[in-house]
Amino acid sequence: TPVFGRDGNKLGQIESFMVDKYSGRVAYAVLSFGGTFGFGESLFPLPWSGLTYDTDINGYRLNVTADQLR
Repeated sequence: TPVFGRDGNKLGQIESFMVDKYSGRVAYAVLSFGGTFGFGESLFPLPWSGLTYDTDINGYRLNVTADQLR
C-alpha cells in the first residue's frame, strides 16, 4: 500500500507490519522508501497511530516529508 507525505508526494510503500504479541494489534507499519528497482531501499518502522488511510488516494497519509524521513 502506498504512503504519501503531507506534501502529497509518495514516500514509499508499506512492506509489512509489526504486531504487539500481547495485544495482537498492529504496533508499527514498516515503510520501504528510496532506492531503485528494489536496490538501496531503506526500511523504517512507523507507529501505526501515525498513519491515516485516505480512500481518495487508496493509500496512507503520513504527516512528514521525504526530507524528514531521510
